[in-house]
Amino acid sequence: MTTSTRKYFEALERLKAAGKRINNDTVALEAGFKKGSIKKSRPSHATLIQAISIAATAAKVERAVADPLPTLRDNMRKLRQRLDEALEREINLLDELLTVRHERDSLREEVNALRSGNLQLFTRELTPTKPRQRTQNGQSSTGGPGREPK
Repeated sequence: MTTSTRKYFEALERLKAAGKRINNDTVALEAGFKKGSIKKSRPSHATLIQAISIAATAAKVERAVADPLPTLRDNMRKLRQRLDEALEREINLLDELLTVRHERDSLREEVNALRSGNLQLFTRELTPTKPRQRTQNGQSSTGGPGREPK
């Protein structure tokens, strides 16, 4: 093992003991080298990179166990989002239910009126519609192609 590799491993152990964030750059800086000096392309760094990866994963797990707040906050955010979506669906369903009930009540009134022979309530005065007039660009006078006037 070369002296530089030994310095890297010693720096890794110091970072583990201090509980600091571990990655290739922090190990290099702790060992007294420049950021980016640990290269995947160097065969002599393969075991070092593997040790850094294992230590980083272990440190991340330890931090998550020691400080569950970030995980809990993320879970809380996701639950709030799911609650908002559920409430929105609930409101839409209630709106649809009220619309259907209103339509049902109107139809009931109409059926009752028809049964009682009171047909005058539902006779509608029909107004004649004007034929559509086409403009020069081929659109109807209502503003769109093929739209019927209301």
